[in-house]
Amino acid sequence: LEYGTPDPISTLFAVVSSIHVQQCHGVLRSCVYRVERDLISPRSSLSCNCKVSFMAALNGVGQRYVWYASFGSNMMKARLMCYLQGGRVDGMKRDMHGARDPSPPTDSEVCTVPHRLFFGRSSTTWGGGGVCFLDPCPCEEFPSKLRLWRVTLDQFNDIFAQENGYEPGDDGMEAVTETHLDEFRAAVPDRVHHDFLDSWYGGVLYLGDQSESSHALSEPILSFTLPSADLELFRKRQEQTNPPSEAYINVIKHGLVEAMCMDDADAVQYLDERIDAPLSGEVFLR
Repeated sequence: LEYGTPDPISTLFAVVSSIHVQQCHGVLRSCVYRVERDLISPRSSLSCNCKVSFMAALNGVGQRYVWYASFGSNMMKARLMCYLQGGRVDGMKRDMHGARDPSPPTDSEVCTVPHRLFFGRSSTTWGGGGVCFLDPCPCEEFPSKLRLWRVTLDQFNDIFAQENGYEPGDDGMEAVTETHLDEFRAAVPDRVHHDFLDSWYGGVLYLGDQSESSHALSEPILSFTLPSADLELFRKRQEQTNPPSEAYINVIKHGLVEAMCMDDADAVQYLDERIDAPLSGEVFLR
């Protein structure tokens, strides 16, 4: 592909459309990522949408879909899209890289789980305030509202990577595989929390399957939170919670209003109740 090609991604797709796409799917995804990085991005005269259209054409061919369960700022669609297509929303201090496949989620749902939210650490992205984590211990008093996004497993891994300070495809990033999904299902109900990385969102949560989806009989619901050892520090009060910044709260509030049909007052009350309430319970998921 040379500079001056009207639509290099369409040309690439035309070339490969006659081969067995399922067998070459992973190679094609890596290829189109490099084409976008090395050919399209440096030349503003080429449309950035061509990458989206090509990746959308690949989606659904040999793909595994999952439901990414967001409980914080990623409940707001514009914020989630920063992880898929790059950029930032108001209140953020830096841009996100974006996923290798920037296609939007194919669907979204909402649900409530018996696990509580809390806010901790100090995020430079959000002006030094605390960010949202989900405690996997059961908590009937403070259930959490989740917005589920149907994305590919590859997209989930790219969101997971960026939440933990990696760029999509980094060698040091351990990705969730289909083998892991089978292991997650086998471990239920004794274990839903699985430590992957030693970082803020290094613990992967398996929250069951989305069995009512019209897309498939069963697709896993995944999220991420603190690793087990860090959760234990918060529960033992060896690490203190940290209230979120106003900008961060506003994004979560907008996500709740957008997804749950809550009004502003109900969304604020929901969050305020969870900012100050102490954590309780023991770490039972390792």
